[in-house]
Amino acid sequence: MHTWKLTSMGLALGLCVSGCETGVEDVRQAEQNVQDARQEGRQEIAQAEAEARQEMHEARKVPFEEIQETDREAREEVAEERAEVSEEVAEAEQELAETKRQAAEDARENAEAYSEDLKAARETLAEEQNELAEAKARLDTATANDNQDGIADAQEAVADEQQDVNEAQAEVTRLERLLAE
Repeated sequence: MHTWKLTSMGLALGLCVSGCETGVEDVRQAEQNVQDARQEGRQEIAQAEAEARQEMHEARKVPFEEIQETDREAREEVAEERAEVSEEVAEAEQELAETKRQAAEDARENAEAYSEDLKAARETLAEEQNELAEAKARLDTATANDNQDGIADAQEAVADEQQDVNEAQAEVTRLERLLAE
């Protein structure tokens, strides 16, 4: 089967060949019909192309809108997460500040207590040193008088007082270190 190109000459030739009697008007009408058919075909093609473009645009638009919707939802989720994290950070910072404040208060109270304890320990040390000096004086007196019973008692008292002085000095040293921290 051959595809014939429709032209006014071809149509006229075809009509003549087929033996039909046609006049110039019939040929012109046939040519007009061919032109109308071509114009209508072009319009239908143009309309089909426009519809196809519109369908493609709509087909592309739906996923784009879905992406935009998903993107918007993701941004909202990120914003919510950021808000939650910011709130948690603020709470943690507030807790840290409160802990630091409480630690400073505790340190101040401890320093005051250690200062009072240190003052008392120094007083005790001074008393123990005085008692040691008195015990040594009794030992010297007992030795000078050659009192053997007095010497033994005085030596024992000096040893006891020296131990008390050493313990008092150790307590003063410990409290001074704690206070320095």
